Amino acid sequence: MAARSEERDALVCGATDLGVVLNAEQASKLIDFLDLLYVWNRASRLTKVVREDAVRIHLLDSLSVCPLLSPRTVADLGSGAGLPGIPLAVARPDLRFHLVESNRRRCSFLYEVVRTLDLSNASVVETDVESLGRSGRSFDTVLSRAFRPPAEFLVIAGRLLAVGGRAIVMGGESRPCVSSCSLEHRAVLEVEFERRLALPLGGEKRSLVALRRIA
Repeated sequence: MAARSEERDALVCGATDLGVVLNAEQASKLIDFLDLLYVWNRASRLTKVVREDAVRIHLLDSLSVCPLLSPRTVADLGSGAGLPGIPLAVARPDLRFHLVESNRRRCSFLYEVVRTLDLSNASVVETDVESLGRSGRSFDTVLSRAFRPPAEFLVIAGRLLAVGGRAIVMGGESRPCVSSCSLEHRAVLEVEFERRLALPLGGEKRSLVALRRIA
C-alpha cells in the first residue's frame, strides 16, 4: 500500500507540473489502470516499459496533451494499451473519448479498462482507421501516440477532423517534422502552436505540435 501511495503522490505532483490537476479519485483510477495493464501484459505484451517507469513514461507523457484538447470529442487513433486515451479520459471527464483500435486482443483489454474504471466518457471503436475515415464520422480532436509517422497521421486526421478541430502530433526530443498542409478532399491543416517540455520525475524531452483544420 505504501508503494501505491507513493506512486499516486508522484503522479499528482508530476501532473501539477504539467498544468493538470488530478483529484484523489482520478489519481487512484490511473494507478488502477497501470495495475490492470501490467496484469494483462504478462500474456498480451501491451507494453515494453517496466512498471517502475510507467507513471512517468505512460501516465505523465499522456497527460502532457491535456491542455491542448479541443472541446467535446477526442479520437485516440491506434489506442493500443489505451495511451494516451485512457489517462486523458480520466483527467477530462467533460470530454468524450473514442479509443480507436483494430486488434481484437487490445480491444478486449480496452473494454475491460473502460468497464473496471467505470469510464462513462470513453468508448472502444473496434475498427481500422481507414474504415473509420470512410465512415463520415468527425471529431474535435484527433491524436495518437507512436501510431503512424506524422505525415501519414495528418492525412488520416484530415479525414476525421471537424472544421475547426485540432490534430495533435506527439513527438520525442526532436520536433516532429510537420507543417501547415493541404490534404485530400480540401482539408487544410494549419500549425497553431507547438510545445516542448520535459517529463516530470525523469526529464525526458517531449514535443507536441497542434494543427487546426481551417477548411
